Amino acid sequence: MKNKYNLVTTLLLYLSITHAALSHPAGYNYYKVVTIDATQVAGASNFTDFPVLISITDPDLRHTSSGGKVENLNGTDLLFTLSDETTVLEREIERYNSATGQLICWVKVPTLMAATNTVIHLYYGNGCVATAATNVWTNNYAAVLHLNEDPSGTAPQMQDSSPNTNAGTTQGSMLTANSVAGAIANGVSFDEVDDAIAIPDFDYTNANAFSVSFWFNVADNTGNSFQYMFSHGNFGVNHSLNIYFGEASLAFAADQNMLKTIFQDANDATNTNGHDAGNTLADGNWHYYTFSVSSPGNPIVYIDGVAVANISFQGGQTFDPTSNIFLGARSDLNTTRFYGGMLDELRISSTNRSADFILTEYRNQSSPNTFYSIGSENNTGDACSALPSELLDFEASLSEEPKVTLTWKTSKEINNDYFDIQRSADGRTWQAIGRVASKGVNIAVTNYETIDSEPLSGKSYYRLKQVELGGKATFSEIRSVNFTGVEIINSYPNPATTTLTIQTNSSETDTGRVTLYGISGQVMLTNQLSIEKGVNTFILDISRFAAGTYVLKVQTANGEYFDQVRVHIR
Repeated sequence: MKNKYNLVTTLLLYLSITHAALSHPAGYNYYKVVTIDATQVAGASNFTDFPVLISITDPDLRHTSSGGKVENLNGTDLLFTLSDETTVLEREIERYNSATGQLICWVKVPTLMAATNTVIHLYYGNGCVATAATNVWTNNYAAVLHLNEDPSGTAPQMQDSSPNTNAGTTQGSMLTANSVAGAIANGVSFDEVDDAIAIPDFDYTNANAFSVSFWFNVADNTGNSFQYMFSHGNFGVNHSLNIYFGEASLAFAADQNMLKTIFQDANDATNTNGHDAGNTLADGNWHYYTFSVSSPGNPIVYIDGVAVANISFQGGQTFDPTSNIFLGARSDLNTTRFYGGMLDELRISSTNRSADFILTEYRNQSSPNTFYSIGSENNTGDACSALPSELLDFEASLSEEPKVTLTWKTSKEINNDYFDIQRSADGRTWQAIGRVASKGVNIAVTNYETIDSEPLSGKSYYRLKQVELGGKATFSEIRSVNFTGVEIINSYPNPATTTLTIQTNSSETDTGRVTLYGISGQVMLTNQLSIEKGVNTFILDISRFAAGTYVLKVQTANGEYFDQVRVHIR
């Protein structure tokens, strides 16, 4: 097996709930289990009230008139709960297509877990539900504009989904045609002539901390001027934030195609200290931009979830612009500073979003079907009947060799026949890979174990199909493991002064290299590596480098598999 491995597993710790005791939401006929992959949640800490994007097209979610199971044409009977099947989760439907079953929805998950998978349920098929409350954006969101409304509609066209009223009004010659396919649902295209969206000024800082994020797509950056995507406060003065592209033919070569962020709070008297995020982003693809400022300062620019630029001495002072916020134009509406690309999903937060939070957002929004898996349809009536045994836990773990060990425990086995072990590469299409017979009638805890000796390359999912003597079947929760690239399992000391020790884990012998990058992406050091199967230890001499934050990357020779961590030198 070529892939290196990294264990990704979920432990369901003694979930002793009999299905006979479960109480599904009244009136709902069907549900599916949504399992959010803990390996997609960056860092080691849980997130509170995290807005998870659910973006799927499922024929079961079509309206009944189109052959589906949803009872309301606008999707109001689409309901999310915790795995307890009782706690209803706030959700906002950004798009629902009753004919195709497409659902783009934001679900506020009270606790998004980093160490174990987070499980929620999606219910549907209830014709008695006319409306559904939505209160997703309560975690320090000052403005949330999905930018999916008709730009030529009644002002303010771009609605604010947060509890606030910071909506945007289109300007210039924006038409219905300016609503285009975006990064999430629909976004807005700008003509680089007079198109803009104005949001009335409001204070979004909290002890001088805040964050701004949005998706952008620039395909044509020709010219010798600048294109402004976000502008709050006049350029070049204190209390201003301006985010823009330098066009390809600028006289100053360093600014050509450069994505620039100029931030000036109360004591930043110069506009020359900009955050340059790179000159390869006007490539016709969607990219996720975030600017985060903490209370002590140190503003950081993130692109696609990765920190690319920061100026440590900026920030920490009062930031209070007084002009409107403009998307697609500079705040003074200079005719040579309009934007000629697309924007989607603007969020302004009254807190500094952490690097882990930003990376988790990016992973969720850029690849929703990797962030979670959705199980098959269940009938709520069948699910409430007694199971042939009570499943206490089900675990999937990686053995020393590239094998997957599957273990589970049951109690009160009365009418159970066998367990089919099912595996999937995508969490949707399942194949039986083995069968384990029931150990017979038993009211005590019974342990089971089996091995998948030929697991799939990359990520794979497992579940149990539990079959009664009469043939009736039920399914367990889904577990996952992941054979990814080379894995950094330790780097120490951190912070380091003279040497840095790196430990990696690999499933085979290979060659590779280790690279140390500065926080702005410049290569500081590159060493070739001879990687042995199993745990490897390497020592780097970092004594010549200045104090600061660096990114350490280990990858195989062909660059296909890699892992990276942030290290600090003092």
